[in-house]
Amino acid sequence: MISLNNENSIILTSEWNNDNAGGSHITHDDFFKKKSRDEEREKKKLTWFDNPKFELIFHSKEKIELLEFDVYLSRSETIWSNEVAKSIINSMMGLYIFRRDLNVSGVTNENCLNKDEIEFAPKTEIVSRLRYTNVHPEGFILMPTTYNAGIKGPFTIMVNCNEKFTIRPLELKNSKK
Repeated sequence: MISLNNENSIILTSEWNNDNAGGSHITHDDFFKKKSRDEEREKKKLTWFDNPKFELIFHSKEKIELLEFDVYLSRSETIWSNEVAKSIINSMMGLYIFRRDLNVSGVTNENCLNKDEIEFAPKTEIVSRLRYTNVHPEGFILMPTTYNAGIKGPFTIMVNCNEKFTIRPLELKNSKK
């Protein structure tokens, strides 16, 4: 049994909307390979870094030797049924994990821990079971995404962890591609 919203398990609601439905780096990269040089300006309108972000900060004052946490990303089957019916592939969900680096003002290719291993699934809930050693208390940035850009709708994110933590929405303006 999991107790929600205590020191080790927190659930938040959010949504992908017109401003933050950035899609994945996979479709972003494929899209721009097909674009001509004259359309390079369009690059600013479609980016996977625009997805909602959440900072996961730990209450520890020292590095955490062994950190284990699960991230549950879910959405309502009823609310999402129309979007999924349009394209089950484009509406698949995934989760990027970024190392929190206070020297970097945002999320970058360099601080993304799972860009090459991210998995997308056509489900109403995906679970990422994560395990890291020697983790700085500043933690991580979690960025839920859909496979393709422009896919909109509400979702919930729940973190269950062996350490006490805080999770909250994060607004980053200067993320780097």
